[in-house]
Amino acid sequence: MVSGDHQNKPDVGVNIARQWIDQDKSTSSATPRIPASRWPVTNLVKERTSCILNSGAATADLTGKACTPNTISYTYDTYMLANGTGKR
Repeated sequence: MVSGDHQNKPDVGVNIARQWIDQDKSTSSATPRIPASRWPVTNLVKERTSCILNSGAATADLTGKACTPNTISYTYDTYMLANGTGKR
């Protein structure tokens, strides 16, 4: 397991992910928690046919309109939280 500090900067986050995929031949990546870094990394992973593990990036877009076959969400999203709580 490796980790990187994206410093809450989208360009740093996508460059770290690019290095892991292209140079280190990593087959998967975990998502940054901040939205500004998450989207560029998600797009990079889709382009490189790698895999991204989503935990903590709660936006419903990752399981909705921005869903890709390369994204694995294994925790909650905002749609689930609102509907699970609101419909009870």
